[in-house]
Amino acid sequence: MNTKGYLGFAVAMAMMSENSMYGADEKPREYTPSLKEFEPQPKKGQFHYWFRADGTFLNEKQDERMKKDECVFKCFSINNRNAIKKFNSFMRSNQAE
Repeated sequence: MNTKGYLGFAVAMAMMSENSMYGADEKPREYTPSLKEFEPQPKKGQFHYWFRADGTFLNEKQDERMKKDECVFKCFSINNRNAIKKFNSFMRSNQAE
């Protein structure tokens, strides 16, 4: 590019930047995040599992209930074996802290 090309490019950029500047009396709109609580949903074929600290668990297929203060870990899994693996991983990560 020659000097005239750079000059034209610089003028065009200056005009674009001038149009995008906020005025002194204009304020940009502020972002306000929503404070909705997000509840994860199980995928097809998964069940909800709740674990106690001693490793015993309940799932949604059972008719029993667990108190909220007893539950230390909850997850979604397709079977008991995978849920136990997730719980053991959770317990190992918490012991390292």
